[in-house]
Amino acid sequence: MQSPPESSSRANFFPRPAEWIAAVIISLVVAGFHFDLLAHAGGFWRDEVNLINVASRPSLGQMSLDSFPVGMPLLVKSWTGLGLAQSDANLRLLGIFIGLAAIASLWIASFAVCRAPPLISLTLFALNSNVIIFGDSVRSYGLGALLIVLTGAAACAVLKRPCWSRTALLAVIAVLSVQALFHNAILVGAICLGAMTVCARRRNCLAAVRIAVAGIAAAVSLLPYLPHLFSGHDAMAVLRVGSSWTDVTTGLMVAVGSPVRPFACVWASLAVAVIAIAAATGFQKSPNAGQSISNAEIRLFAGTTSLAAIAGLLGFLWLTGLPEEPWYFISLMVLLATGFDAVFATLPDKMKNAILTGAAITFLISLPIDWHQMNFRFTNVDTLATDVTAEASPDDYVVITPWFYGITFAHYYQGATPWTTVPPMADHSTHRYDLLREQMLTTNAIQPILGKITATLRNGHRVWFLYPAKVMANLREGVSKPQILPPPPLPRIGWSPDPYVAMWTSQVVFLLVNNGREIRIVDAKQSESSITEDMDLLVINGWRDTP
Repeated sequence: MQSPPESSSRANFFPRPAEWIAAVIISLVVAGFHFDLLAHAGGFWRDEVNLINVASRPSLGQMSLDSFPVGMPLLVKSWTGLGLAQSDANLRLLGIFIGLAAIASLWIASFAVCRAPPLISLTLFALNSNVIIFGDSVRSYGLGALLIVLTGAAACAVLKRPCWSRTALLAVIAVLSVQALFHNAILVGAICLGAMTVCARRRNCLAAVRIAVAGIAAAVSLLPYLPHLFSGHDAMAVLRVGSSWTDVTTGLMVAVGSPVRPFACVWASLAVAVIAIAAATGFQKSPNAGQSISNAEIRLFAGTTSLAAIAGLLGFLWLTGLPEEPWYFISLMVLLATGFDAVFATLPDKMKNAILTGAAITFLISLPIDWHQMNFRFTNVDTLATDVTAEASPDDYVVITPWFYGITFAHYYQGATPWTTVPPMADHSTHRYDLLREQMLTTNAIQPILGKITATLRNGHRVWFLYPAKVMANLREGVSKPQILPPPPLPRIGWSPDPYVAMWTSQVVFLLVNNGREIRIVDAKQSESSITEDMDLLVINGWRDTP
C-alpha cells in the first residue's frame, strides 16, 4: 500500500489550522499579561509573606505546620537556595514561571488527550484575570492548578495504555498535586473516579485497580498532616465563618465571572453540556477493552470528572465554612476548562466553528479589561512601611488594624519605632489564628494599646495609624463609643472574628478621633491601586481632653 504524501500526513496531524493559529496567538498574549503583572505587582501581600516565612523554616516538619502542604514552600526554599530570591522581583519571577508553565500544561493535556489546541481553556481560564493575578502570586494556587492539569493528562495516558509504568507516573503527579493544595485531593479523587468509570464501561477491572492505586498513593501522602490538622481545629474555627450553599455557588460564579460577569453563564452552560454529553455517552453500547481511548470515553471521563469535581469541592467549602475567595476555585476551573477542550474536540466541525468564533469574541472582550487589571499592585503596605521607617521617631507608636496586615508590615518595616496590631499578637510571621482566638477570649484585649496611645500623645509624640481605606468613612462621620462584646461564641455567628476586629478597631478610632489634637493623612505616593491590601496612613499628634 502506498503511504500518504507528507503534506497529507501533516494535515491529518494538525487539522483545522485556524484553531491552532488562534490558540498560539492567545497563548502569546496571555504570556504578555503575566510579564506585565510582574512589572506592576510590587511587594508581597500578607498571604505571600506567610508562605515565604513558612519556606524559611529549617525542616519539613515545621513547614507542614500551616494551612497548606509543603509543596510550594519547598519550591520557594529551593528557589531561594539557588540564589534566585535576592529581591522581591526575583522571587516573584517564580510565580510568573508557574503561571507560564500552567499555560504550557494546557497545551500538553489537550494535545495528549485529543491532539487539538486548548482553545476553550485558553480563552476562559488563561485569560481570567483572577487566574493570572492569584495564580501568579507566590502562593500554592498556581502550582496546584498546573499539577491538576497534568494529573488529568496522566490519567488519560493510563486509559490509553494501561500499564504499571504509566500508573506510577500518575501516582507521582497525583502525590505532587495534593502536596500543593489540600483541596486538590478532592479533584484528584474526581479524576480517578472519572477514569475508573471509563474502566467500568470497558469492564477492565485491572485498569480500574491501577487508577485506584494511584489515587490511594496520593491520599496516603497526606496522612502526616492529620495530627496538625486535628490539633489546630479549635484555632481554625475563627477562620470558618460559615457558608450557605448559595454563598459557595456564588463564590464560584464570581471566580469564573472574570474579567466580565457574563462569562459565568458561559462556564455554567459548558459544564452542563459536558455533563449531559457524558450522561448520554454512558447509555451507549460499551466498546471492547483496548489500549486506546475513544471519543465516547473521552466524553465520559471529562463529564464524570467535572460532575464529581464540582460537587466535591463545593461540598467541601460548604462543610468547612471557609470564605468564598476566588483563589479557592482556580484548580477546579482549570480541570473543568481542560474537560471542555477534550469533549468539544470530539464533536462535529460545525460545533468547532462555533467554538472558534466564541473564542475570538471572548478574547476581544477580555483583552482590554485584563490589560487594565494587570496595572494594579498587590499591596501598598510595603510603601507605607517605608514611609513610617523614614519619618517616625523611636518615641512614636505605630498601630495597625486589622491584625493580619501586620504580617506584611513586619516583612518590610526596618525602623526603630515600636508597633503593634489590633489586637496585639506575639507572632506576625504567619496567620496565627490560635493567637487571635486567645485574644477574642481575653477581656479588654487591646487595653495595653489604648494605654500606650494615650501615653504617647500626652507626651507630645505621634501615633501612626494604618488601617483599611474604607475605615476613613468612620473618621469623617465620627464614631460613637463602641459596644463591648462578650466572649465567643456569639449567637448565629459563632467564632467569627469579624465583630471583635470591628469592636477593637472602633475602640482605637474612638480614642484617636476624640482625643487626638491634630490628625493628618499621609500621602502614600501611590499612583496605582492595590488589589488585596489597600491601606491608608494617619499621623495623630498631640492630646486634647474631652468632657
